[in-house]
Amino acid sequence: MPGPIDFTEALEQLSCSAWTYAALATALELGMLEQLSEPVAESAVAERCEVDPELCADIIDALIAIGAVSRSDGSLIPAPSFQTLLSPPVAKVLQAEIRGDHLQTRSLLRRAREGEPLSGWRLEDPVALAAQGETGGSTSLLIEALLPGLDGLGARMQRPGARILDVGAGVGVVSIELCRLWPRAEAVGLEPHRTARELGRSRVAGAGLNQRIAFRDESVEMLAELDAYDLAFVPQPFLPEGSLLAGLPRIHAALRPGGWLVMLTSELPEDQPMVAAARRFRARIWGGGVLGSEQLEAALWTAGFDGVHSEHPIGSFRAITARRAATGGVGLATGADPGLDRDTTERDERITGYAVGAADQGG
Repeated sequence: MPGPIDFTEALEQLSCSAWTYAALATALELGMLEQLSEPVAESAVAERCEVDPELCADIIDALIAIGAVSRSDGSLIPAPSFQTLLSPPVAKVLQAEIRGDHLQTRSLLRRAREGEPLSGWRLEDPVALAAQGETGGSTSLLIEALLPGLDGLGARMQRPGARILDVGAGVGVVSIELCRLWPRAEAVGLEPHRTARELGRSRVAGAGLNQRIAFRDESVEMLAELDAYDLAFVPQPFLPEGSLLAGLPRIHAALRPGGWLVMLTSELPEDQPMVAAARRFRARIWGGGVLGSEQLEAALWTAGFDGVHSEHPIGSFRAITARRAATGGVGLATGADPGLDRDTTERDERITGYAVGAADQGG
């Protein structure tokens, strides 16, 4: 049997890991990671990034310790696996994850000190929200690995009038990625967090997609459309369990017959208890916690979905796919107009026939 754990040593290892991760984040914010995408002289990194040479050397020592780079004859050589992570568009997602981790943990500790609620999506820092949203750039991995295999989806999304439902849309990264993939598609993002919604609208306008992507101040359990969408994207860790379970029948009803749902949930590796615990805690802070694949699959079947299937992991997440049958009844939602009023400024504050959030008090 293994002996007792030396918690002093364990805490020291955790502290060293935290500071090493901080060094990686510092290298990101100083622009050093961009310089390390190819072999470069160490002195050139300090000069280009305007960093004290001794501090630069210490940061590089930390990067060497994690195997990101190596020193050779005065030059820094990126490890092949690290070099791959620094290539667009992966670098953008990686950098967003690093930045988001630090800004979110800082916010968490502040809330704990001040006695504020800890669980739930309460970030207001635009930089932290943008960083979290940019991690949605991993949608490219989803597109490459998963979406082409969903029966009939590609053809549906090429048709005029194809529509995407982005639940918990955040700052709109997923909607933007998918609308770029399918030039004829429109997207509706449900996002009750006001700051995220405003950032999302700004990003959508900057991408030139404000005529194709609309945001609504709306939670998924209030969704009231029928036969309106071809694809629904649902990030489970960000949705409170009650909201998610109440919303699934409404998503089913809102999908057109034969439409697909893709849900992301946290992947918890059984052979890595620390990784699993960290992801479970992170998901709890995000607001949705971790629901097991079996529980989610059962909820999808109960909501009326067919073809429920748990896919292979995608990064730190696992995708679950399900489909509304090509024929058959609908779920709970009733009385909705699937049309999107694109000719008025109130189009992205409406739910099928009545105004929602007129005072825009969400988030």
